[in-house]
Amino acid sequence: MHYTDLNTRVQQLNQKIGGNWDPQYQLLWVMEELGEVSREFLKTATLPAKGVDKIDSEPDTEKLQEEIGDVLYGLASFCHSLDLDLLDCFRIAIEKFEQRHS
Repeated sequence: MHYTDLNTRVQQLNQKIGGNWDPQYQLLWVMEELGEVSREFLKTATLPAKGVDKIDSEPDTEKLQEEIGDVLYGLASFCHSLDLDLLDCFRIAIEKFEQRHS
């Protein structure tokens, strides 16, 4: 599926569920979802992590994929609420890192 199709689906779903929230709430939601990615990943991390019990020797890739997807969905919604294009933001970041490390 192409990015434009995914972005359209995010916008349509947000309208359907009344999810075109204030950008501040969008950002808080992204941060919450990123915390879920962190918790899931840190279950297998070798470094000590406060408040995370190490219970798995291998990452649960399906769960990580789901949580990372939630972060991406949240970022797409956040960008839309600010009238920004997520893909443009990503391109700018790539160019910045290319320049920094060339």
